[in-house]
Amino acid sequence: TGAADLVAAAAPDEAGRTRIAIHRDNELDAPIASGSVRLAATIVLPASSGTLGALATGQASTLIHRAGAVALKERWPLLLGFRETPLALVHLENLRTLTYAGAIVAPPIPAFYIGGESMDRFLDAYCQRLLDLAGLGPTGPGLRWSGD
Repeated sequence: TGAADLVAAAAPDEAGRTRIAIHRDNELDAPIASGSVRLAATIVLPASSGTLGALATGQASTLIHRAGAVALKERWPLLLGFRETPLALVHLENLRTLTYAGAIVAPPIPAFYIGGESMDRFLDAYCQRLLDLAGLGPTGPGLRWSGD
């Protein structure tokens, strides 16, 4: 499942490296704060309106902001799980600005068309979609539309 794949991706490989790293937001010297450390993608989830505003205006006072700015300048995928609702005009303008800059807005909205009897199915589908958008490929059955 998508959520399980995210957890599995955090497990170290044979060489002890991990594909997912967790840092404190005040660790501005973390590797992800530099464009010299190549990442497959940067995922900000959840992305608050404050983070959205900072990224849209080029501010980088926290590690989340800096990592997002690096993703934009290096042109690798920046996925934003923007969580706010309802949306104000300033949110829409910031989303527009970030989309033009290359970010992918992927709000955590349940894909009701996939069916499912629990929120776990929706969560798995969302996580699978994020992994796909990050270039890590589809990770489970049912991610790609088959026309059925």
